[in-house]
Amino acid sequence: MKHVNVMVLLAIIMCTNFISCNSNPNQELKAFDLSHAKKVNVSIEEMNPKIEPLNILDDTGSYHNGLKSFEKNGLYGFVDQNNNVVIDPQYKYVQEFYNENRAIVSPDGKKYGVINRNGSYVIMPQFDNIMALTLNSGIYRVEYDGEVGIIDSTGENVVKYGKYDDIDYWGFYGFVKVRKENKWGFVDINGMEIVNPQYDDIELPLDTEGFAAVRINNNWGLIDLNGNVIIPIEHKQASCTGEKHPAQIFPFEGMYDREIVWFDIYKDGTVIAKTIPKGLLKK
Repeated sequence: MKHVNVMVLLAIIMCTNFISCNSNPNQELKAFDLSHAKKVNVSIEEMNPKIEPLNILDDTGSYHNGLKSFEKNGLYGFVDQNNNVVIDPQYKYVQEFYNENRAIVSPDGKKYGVINRNGSYVIMPQFDNIMALTLNSGIYRVEYDGEVGIIDSTGENVVKYGKYDDIDYWGFYGFVKVRKENKWGFVDINGMEIVNPQYDDIELPLDTEGFAAVRINNNWGLIDLNGNVIIPIEHKQASCTGEKHPAQIFPFEGMYDREIVWFDIYKDGTVIAKTIPKGLLKK
């Protein structure tokens, strides 16, 4: 049996980072007691997972909400599905109409704003960078004069510039990671601070009822949607809840040195200890 590359396995089964900002970092809920976990052997599929090829599409030429961008003489515009020009080519940079029938554009490649399907600006091109956060939430991460903030679809501040040192580029299911003095926390789409910056890293879950993986120094644990620590922050690695898998805890470094490889942590309180068959254990 070929040995598993630990880092590859972690990268595949981890997801690529909730409502109390003063949670006790040492609190553990009894429902998630690792010592009483049911043991189940790791399957061949889990030990040798398939790596699905990424489906990466060029932004230009893909329809989104009935429109796609096109280029003419170095400028970009948009056409509909009948190839009728809806917005004349006039931008140095465009993104497609991914969110709420709005697209991020730049007329000069330096300042960025947001237009609607009629080509009218809903957010004027005034920012050094802008990116939509969480699909169809109507909020944007913006950079201006060296500071970052979050605005809504009318341009109003959701998180004021300079409140945080950094804001993550991606939001998951209504939450966005924020950093202050090298510590991470997260806010909701209204800018309310859910967990104050206190962790060295956070992985937000990929659903609205999952668990986030958090790190302090080199140790990992899990927190729930209320910011409570449900698995102590003392393990070698952890992964947040994914779309198709539970959260996971990796308590040890070696894959074949111990019987238990990792723990699956389910939202209903079930804990499963994934084990290596005895014949594969190192003596």
